[in-house]
Amino acid sequence: MAKLQKYLSDPELHPAARRAIPRAIAEIEDPRSVDALFHILPAEDPRLHYQGVKGLARLRAHGRSLRFPRAEADRLLTFERDSLVELA
Repeated sequence: MAKLQKYLSDPELHPAARRAIPRAIAEIEDPRSVDALFHILPAEDPRLHYQGVKGLARLRAHGRSLRFPRAEADRLLTFERDSLVELA
């Protein structure tokens, strides 16, 4: 997990490779996966952001024993709401 997080935050890594990492992280049903994905969100790259949110959704659906911190979920939902209001 530590290596995946390192690559995920490496700005020199090719963007397509960085966008594939959240999916790999979401395959690991572990609390560290949840933390790693929340850590990168919100992402400046919209496609990376989408993959991060999608990874969290996958973990939520399949990782029955995983806990999702309420404060982190609220922070992300507030960001999403504000982004939609700005677009409107």
